[in-house]
Amino acid sequence: MQYDIALVGMAGRFPGARNVPLDTDDFVDGVVQKASGSKIRKVVLYCASPTCDASTQAATLLITAGFTNVIEYEGGLSAWNTKKAATPRASSTR
Repeated sequence: MQYDIALVGMAGRFPGARNVPLDTDDFVDGVVQKASGSKIRKVVLYCASPTCDASTQAATLLITAGFTNVIEYEGGLSAWNTKKAATPRASSTR
């Protein structure tokens, strides 16, 4: 299944995200592969927390390599988990 968005994580895992380690020589090629070979596909990058700068470094590399739709998820995985924990879940009652 192909999605319109490629989620690329520097740490941890969002549902459906793919990890591409930033500290490898083939980071950009790895993202190209995860984005189905398209540099125009939306790529969302995230870190573990707001103090992590790996997604900013990754965004710079991808934009320099010609990616045209790069987004950083502010707050990273910790913000996602905080929002997820605060979201009320439907419960069934009998």
